[in-house]
Amino acid sequence: DIDTPERAQFVLQHTGADGVMIGRAAQGRPWIFREIAYFLATGVPSGDVDQLRRTGLEQRGTLASLFATTLFGANGLPIVTAADKQAHSMSQTASMSAQYYGHMFAAGLDHIAERFGVPPLEEIADAIIEMGCRDPRLAQGLALGFKHYFDRDYQSCAAVVIPKFEASARSLLRELDEGIYRVQVGNDPGGYVGLYNLLSELKELALDESWAYFFEWLFLGPYGANLRNDVAHGFVFDPGPVYAALLLRAVSVLVLVADIL
Repeated sequence: DIDTPERAQFVLQHTGADGVMIGRAAQGRPWIFREIAYFLATGVPSGDVDQLRRTGLEQRGTLASLFATTLFGANGLPIVTAADKQAHSMSQTASMSAQYYGHMFAAGLDHIAERFGVPPLEEIADAIIEMGCRDPRLAQGLALGFKHYFDRDYQSCAAVVIPKFEASARSLLRELDEGIYRVQVGNDPGGYVGLYNLLSELKELALDESWAYFFEWLFLGPYGANLRNDVAHGFVFDPGPVYAALLLRAVSVLVLVADIL
């Protein structure tokens, strides 16, 4: 069933269809048509990936491109020498765009809490399920992330929602039933499929390339925010409201299209 804007986008991308039909989901929620139209016209926080590539190419002829650039992680230690100038420039441009949108997301969430108060956890989870999340555990996890955000506990927000992003990616691969997840597990017995592999496989199947770039920029390194690794290894304790809001935006995209694990 097409019951959320996110699921409509995912189905269109995966099937290559020209449109989707909405039936039962519109009963009692006729504004879902407006939601989908609005969502599908909304840009990715980090920007269009083709535009990012063009910007990266334009920077190759500048004086700065002649010198090596060392990138430092959240721990203050060097993580990579940016030999790939285009990738570095893309990341810088994506960072400016994402932080702009992150400030807007954060301001919007803060305004909701100030104007209407913070709803109970179960009400947030019920709203996420009503929007189309079919796994109550993912809905509960995302709701808890929002609750921590509203309580201004950004550290707990990040710690809760980052694993839910990875869980949603696994769930989508299993729902697509392409055998990819089983193959990846078979390549590393006793281990878990890494997030980079999960996103790469989803991008090959259905994930929009610009969203895929944003996810990789936000969660993985060395070019980008690298929040998944920095939070997991204790280099980032409090991401702050802007990055917490970006995490919630990213996780909600996959949670609202993922099937039950």
